[in-house]
Amino acid sequence: MKTNAVQSNSVMRLFWRVHRLLYWASGGRIGARLFGWHVILLKTTGRKSGQARLVTLNALEDNDRYVVAASFAGQPRHPAWFLNLQQQPEVQILEYGKWIPFQAREAQDAECEQLWKAITEKDPSYAEYQSRTTRRIPVVIFQRKD
Repeated sequence: MKTNAVQSNSVMRLFWRVHRLLYWASGGRIGARLFGWHVILLKTTGRKSGQARLVTLNALEDNDRYVVAASFAGQPRHPAWFLNLQQQPEVQILEYGKWIPFQAREAQDAECEQLWKAITEKDPSYAEYQSRTTRRIPVVIFQRKD
């Protein structure tokens, strides 16, 4: 199946940097919806630097949680934000101009399969990303902390 799956290149990286800046500067009012996806602005802690790191991600909304694929457009390595989560799963997501605490975890087994199916049904590009790499693309759940 032919999809519109993007390739990671300098133009796309620039697009995502500009998008992230607009999203952050507007408190989430600009860029919260993109290509049919809800977009979140995720703040992680850098595993090497200890500094705050921001990334925008396409997300499925599921009640009080978000679900994302750590696809990295099918690159052979995991995205840095995913590696940061492995060391520090407590994160923040910008919602309506406020940083809200969330706990990240990787979906496993049947839950992972169910969520992966939902992601690829929403956007078949993710199946293409999986075909580009030998690594299993992780599915990450961000659960709102009480």
